[in-house]
Amino acid sequence: MAPTVPPHTKLHWFIQVAALAIVPILYYCTPFPLRDFLIWHASVQMIWFTVFAAIPGFITDRMYFVDFAWPWGVCLISLCAYYETHGVELSLTSIMDEPMRRQLTIVAFFLHGARMGSGALYMLLSGVWSPSKPDLPRYQFQKIRTEFHGGSWNKLVMLKEIYAQGFANSAVLAIPCILLAADDSAPLSALEIAGVCVWALGWTIESIADMHKLHWLTLPKATRGSYCNHGLWKYSRHPNYFGEWVAWNGLVLAAVHPLARLGPSGLGLASSRDQAGLAFVLAFVSASMYYCLSEWTGAVPAEYFSAQKRAGYAEYQRTTSMIVPWAVKPAVPEEKVGEVLGTVKKAFDKLKAKAEKAKEERGRSKTPAKKGAARARSKTPVRKEAKARSKTPTKRTPAKKASPAATRSARKKKN
Repeated sequence: MAPTVPPHTKLHWFIQVAALAIVPILYYCTPFPLRDFLIWHASVQMIWFTVFAAIPGFITDRMYFVDFAWPWGVCLISLCAYYETHGVELSLTSIMDEPMRRQLTIVAFFLHGARMGSGALYMLLSGVWSPSKPDLPRYQFQKIRTEFHGGSWNKLVMLKEIYAQGFANSAVLAIPCILLAADDSAPLSALEIAGVCVWALGWTIESIADMHKLHWLTLPKATRGSYCNHGLWKYSRHPNYFGEWVAWNGLVLAAVHPLARLGPSGLGLASSRDQAGLAFVLAFVSASMYYCLSEWTGAVPAEYFSAQKRAGYAEYQRTTSMIVPWAVKPAVPEEKVGEVLGTVKKAFDKLKAKAEKAKEERGRSKTPAKKGAARARSKTPVRKEAKARSKTPTKRTPAKKASPAATRSARKKKN
């Protein structure tokens, strides 16, 4: 039996409502010089997603092209930031001439996208992703979830899903890069250095998790088991998603100080209202990334099919954290489970037998035989005799008349 589609969580509704406010916030709160770059960059991203995801997806009815367009779109963010300074000139020397903040921004965003993009490119060129094969499980789940919630899946809905990820690249995820690349005058702050270190930690965790998964795939099928629980996968069912989330949180953290410098006390490019709006966007980056990795296209869609196809995966879900690596819960032996279930069944049977017995006793007390016997007892001869005695007239004994002498003596005493 297929598992049920989980209901929408509070995080889902928060993301849906907050996403409606992102576009006006970005337009009205982004300072004018940065707004031009944001609009230009969004146009480049939409063209990229149209050519490499929307058109081939519409033709083949497959969404896996998004997994190719999205990571290389992250690389485009860094290239667009570089282009703003140097135009079409691209060389290692020109990058090294950049201030340290901009160097770190360009390198971090490019490496972040290239790591996943190279894997997606290999999948396409090797034929692992092919129109002749079913779509990726997480995108098959998108169709199931849409129909479960009363919608219908068609190519227009598929295009909406594709462009939603394109919008994430073009506007939301680009904000940390825009803020970091905007200020090239001040030296790196401690907060920016900490953010870059957090990004490097997340990128490393994600890379190690992928290496552990690839190593598991090389093991013989007879001995490796139906799912990967080696290395980092022993402590998290999706450690690569955890690394991805940590990396984006690092970029958000690094962008906080440049955002503060845009205010009246710094560069004077943004008002306090603009800073508050962009701070909301940075918080949205972290929340939306976690939502995407856990519910939208990540863990929940993947596990919907894993729970059906992989033996023992339900126990793996019970004992292992979904995203954040955590201590493994102790597994319950099958013998112990059977013993506990047997004890519970016996106790339930006893309670059921006791309830049935009490029900039978109540039923006997209300049977017609008992009612008839009660009526018969109420009409016994003893009661009839008592009733007859109560109806017989009682004989009154006439009082004896006093003698005249006694009457006279009584009167004398009274006088």
